[in-house]
Amino acid sequence: MRKWLAVLVALVVVIAGCSSNGGDKGGTETKTEPAKASESAATAENPVTINFHSWHILENENLKGTIEQFEKTHPGIKINYVPLVDNGDATESIKKLDLLVSSDENLDIVVFPDTPKYNQHAAMGILASMDDLLKEQNISVKDDYKIDTTFNGHVYALPGKYVEYMVLLNKNHLDEAGLPVPTDWTWDDFNAYAKKLTKGEGATKRYGAYFHTWPVFFQQAVVNQPTDNGFLKADGSSNMDNPGFAKSLEILNQAMNIDKSAYSYADVTSQKMHYRNVYSAQTASMIPIGNWMIVEAGGNDKFTYNHTTVFAPYPKNSKDDPSGYTSASADYYGIAANSKHKKEAFTFIRWLTTEGIVFQGSQFPSWTKADMNQVVDNMMKFAKRPELIDKTSLMYVLNHSKAGVPNVPSYQSELETAFIKEAEKYLLGAQDIDTTMKAAKETIQSIIDANKP
Repeated sequence: MRKWLAVLVALVVVIAGCSSNGGDKGGTETKTEPAKASESAATAENPVTINFHSWHILENENLKGTIEQFEKTHPGIKINYVPLVDNGDATESIKKLDLLVSSDENLDIVVFPDTPKYNQHAAMGILASMDDLLKEQNISVKDDYKIDTTFNGHVYALPGKYVEYMVLLNKNHLDEAGLPVPTDWTWDDFNAYAKKLTKGEGATKRYGAYFHTWPVFFQQAVVNQPTDNGFLKADGSSNMDNPGFAKSLEILNQAMNIDKSAYSYADVTSQKMHYRNVYSAQTASMIPIGNWMIVEAGGNDKFTYNHTTVFAPYPKNSKDDPSGYTSASADYYGIAANSKHKKEAFTFIRWLTTEGIVFQGSQFPSWTKADMNQVVDNMMKFAKRPELIDKTSLMYVLNHSKAGVPNVPSYQSELETAFIKEAEKYLLGAQDIDTTMKAAKETIQSIIDANKP
């Protein structure tokens, strides 16, 4: 009990960015018992129940049917799905997960929504190494998946969905404004579209765009680069001289505060707004978002859509930039260090991140052997109104999207928190862009220095 309480306290320090030594310094790491290949296999006569904790809404993404499919083909293993939140909010789910870890909850499979959170939790010893199980089954993560999950020399999770960012647009609104579906555009073009799509005033105003509050949206003109697309360059030094950081904030300021073609940052944060609500309600015409929203654009039990969605590539910074580069990540399926059924948990994770995610039909897999045409066809099948998903523009984006090569340290969340703290002052009118970038650069450098080995 005391061990997990210590872990939670450390995690809170890392995530909040309150410690000058936050994150893993690349030195010692908490040792945990790996998942042993010699653990006994489950049988139909003596089934093992695996607890599966995540933020996903069971009925939303065919997850219920996918679990049922697994249990049919693996009768010795039962999956007990435990939703951490009831609204599909991945960020809030991690807070709940950390509380469960601190109380020694019976955990088997745990899921992290992005690379920073995976790295943080692996560094804290919350996950068991999968190395032995991967070796036993002759699985190469680098060959089998688009995302290499090796951290500090060990694999603690397998990647599930492959997240690429794109722009979803309300085709009804585009047609009304006489705008074509973008196929190669800049952020200046995006903001011009947002102005033309904005309509009305007051409570009934329709905004051209909506930007959510995740860190990626404060770095939009950085993550769309092939290299040096984060706070750190490939060599580990600061990337804060990259003009894309200032441009990222100016994109938001232009739309939110000058053109007023996007919901203001004050409104988004004070009203705790959510991209699903504004896009399904058609109060925002465009949303830059991850590809998990593709199938949702066809409607589900929680959200109803009455408009056709078309898709555009992530905007580039200037017309001379290469087109199609976007932020890419994954969600990470790991085995809890205190799980009593590590081998059975691994069996489910491996199946779910390969043929299971293709069967699921709601997400793009990180599995390199997946048939993308089959994946898209499955997505259309599971959407309530697949006719609302424009397949032509979708396939164009999928065929032209490219992921850059990021350098994401285990203390990434501390960097993001520090940058957003300064960015908020700019977006709320408390300081100018030069002051913001100077303060951000100094703070980011101090965090990098504090985390040097």
